[in-house]
Amino acid sequence: MADAPRRSHYEVLGVPTGADPAEIRRAYVKLARRFHPDSHGGRSSAERAHADRRMRDVNAAWSALSDPGRRRAYDATMTRARATPVDPARPPGPGWRPRPDDDEWLADYSSWREETDLLPPDPPGPRRPVRVLPAAIFGAAGLAVVFGLVLGSRPLLALAIALAGIALSLFVWIPFAELARSRDHDPDR
Repeated sequence: MADAPRRSHYEVLGVPTGADPAEIRRAYVKLARRFHPDSHGGRSSAERAHADRRMRDVNAAWSALSDPGRRRAYDATMTRARATPVDPARPPGPGWRPRPDDDEWLADYSSWREETDLLPPDPPGPRRPVRVLPAAIFGAAGLAVVFGLVLGSRPLLALAIALAGIALSLFVWIPFAELARSRDHDPDR
């Protein structure tokens, strides 16, 4: 496995190369609070190891960039490293660009022009009155409550509570029953 490319101290702290000392200090303090070992006491060993590595990188970056003399020396080594090409076999350049007259590929996609992302509507299914049964029972429970309160009838109120319980249980049970029924009748299964 190849080593990951080495990040510069500026990248570790998340500041631009020409950052002033106050900005570098603020970035260091923010990262030190985030990755300090004392703040990762209850974490897993992998998380603590990651925070420990990051804290070492942050401390190394702070050590190099906090002192003006060390920062100048570090910037000089970065400038020398940037001056040497990374891959001498591949010279730097603008990269690949299409030719200005390269538009032949447009003809390949003319058939896509008429397509849309809209799906056709689902065909209507059979009417199933069982789907409205919970709502009808719940409506009957509401009427029983109204008449039970108006007439002062406890048996009617008890019936209303029972109907409401039945309706609520059907609100839960019927969708599961319909899914099972549709799964049993699925031709693609």
